[in-house]
Amino acid sequence: MSQPAGWRRGSVVQRAAVEENKSTESSQSTYLTATLFNSLHEGKQLCENLASSAAGHSEDRFIDQTLPASVAYLDSKGNNTILIGINRSPCTSTDRAGDGTTTCNKAGAASGCAERLISLVNNDFVHMGTHYPIRLVIAIRNVYDMSVNSVLANEAMVATGRIAIEFQKIGGSSTKFMGTGVAKEMA
Repeated sequence: MSQPAGWRRGSVVQRAAVEENKSTESSQSTYLTATLFNSLHEGKQLCENLASSAAGHSEDRFIDQTLPASVAYLDSKGNNTILIGINRSPCTSTDRAGDGTTTCNKAGAASGCAERLISLVNNDFVHMGTHYPIRLVIAIRNVYDMSVNSVLANEAMVATGRIAIEFQKIGGSSTKFMGTGVAKEMA
């Protein structure tokens, strides 16, 4: 298997995903679906096909709009495991590969989606002074921009111990994401 220029490390699974998905990378907007699992709700869908827009990337909209609108379903005393199905791995504003590039196209010095998700799980979702612990299981269809920085951003998310990543391979175009074994492990 050939490796992209500047490739230093990365899991075998991610390298395989990059190779297998090169031909299926979509030119569509990034979109996500989120489902909550906690002691109060087992499989509560929080959003479906949330697309990137002028309001931000789909991950930004999830953090800034969906979570505040879903606070009634969150448990402040226990883990809130959220399964996110997304067609591209989160962008990153950090040059983890040391090659002078990132995959974030946000204006100014805005944090990349990977960095925002890491902050979310490390610092909890806070709404009106109440902390809600969050764990994420992210089912990814494609590696963002097929770059080494994207792979390293995925590894940084997993390194938190509160984000698990799985790659999904679904034939044909689909906005549906299937259940995952990692979600059961983290529950």
